[in-house]
Amino acid sequence: MNRPLLLLLLFACSWASRANMAEPTMRGTSHSCLILTDACSVTHEKIFAEIIKDNKDSFNDYIIRFRAKYHISSAKEQSIPLLFMASNYLNDQQVFVNGQAIPTSPIDQEQDYPFLRQKEITDTLQYTNVPTEYHTYTKYYVSYDGEEELEVIPSQLIYFTAPLKAGENVIEVSYSAFPTTFRYGFLPPYIFEYSLYPSKFWKTFPEIEVEIHFPKELEFKQSSMEEDEYTVNNQLFQGKIKDIRTSGDCYWRFTPKPSWIGRLLLTIDPFGIGVLFFLVAAGLHLYTIRRKSKWGLWLGAFLVPLLFYVGFLGAYPFIDWVLGKRSLHGYIFLIVFTYPIFLMFYGIFTFLYYKHEKNKI
Repeated sequence: MNRPLLLLLLFACSWASRANMAEPTMRGTSHSCLILTDACSVTHEKIFAEIIKDNKDSFNDYIIRFRAKYHISSAKEQSIPLLFMASNYLNDQQVFVNGQAIPTSPIDQEQDYPFLRQKEITDTLQYTNVPTEYHTYTKYYVSYDGEEELEVIPSQLIYFTAPLKAGENVIEVSYSAFPTTFRYGFLPPYIFEYSLYPSKFWKTFPEIEVEIHFPKELEFKQSSMEEDEYTVNNQLFQGKIKDIRTSGDCYWRFTPKPSWIGRLLLTIDPFGIGVLFFLVAAGLHLYTIRRKSKWGLWLGAFLVPLLFYVGFLGAYPFIDWVLGKRSLHGYIFLIVFTYPIFLMFYGIFTFLYYKHEKNKI
């Protein structure tokens, strides 16, 4: 391999391998439905979410403004402790009970709560006959009935005491958070997650209404909900989770909306673009071979396989430019190490084709 060719391959490697050591995901928020005792029952729940552009944080493109509204029936006037799980939120939470603002309290890990069970875990190493303790930590579980338990992280619990009146009550919980997203790929999705597991503590299991507003530059991609449970129109997702006992955890995915040419390039993808480069170059190469050009045979045998890699690796920054967004794709540059194998097989094929054409009468 001559020096210019080696330099070209090294340049392609450095071009395509930028920032490959980053973490694959940027973990965002995870929400859950209300955790409550059997002293009251949920008659209706509605989830509101609005995805908006974040112009302040350079590491996150969007913020989710989340609000959950519960209609709760209580047989008597009472004050009960309630919990709401939310990870990675922005500490701007607000809680209203029947229109009255209620303060929230962080979970004090030194304090005993009737709904919170602690379990100390000790890791050991078996070097000798006597195990050696080397790490001790505490796990926390929420349980209201002594049977169903849910492992939790205290810092992810929004805790408040709700003064309920006899009859129908309305509880609203709201806060802002970042969605989960992936670092890799041309159009990594933004994911909004919602855990239904705490509903196991509920006495009743109503349908849950879902309403998600998203900006015009995003499009709805996928949901854990069944297709007959939702509709998507005019940047608005609306649906109903009909059976929360069997639905498990829910998620909704949104991705940036590409232009028509961006969508076309994504459909072809970089590998397809590399194949197109190869097919065009191979067609020209075979044309020169049919003219019995020995110079064209050997030059094409080296250049045609190389053009596949040029098209493949060059497609990534080109698609990024069309989409207007820089992306990461892992160790794609490692494909260049298949060049000698590709070169060998293509060289053998074209040499045999050249001999065949040369021997024609």
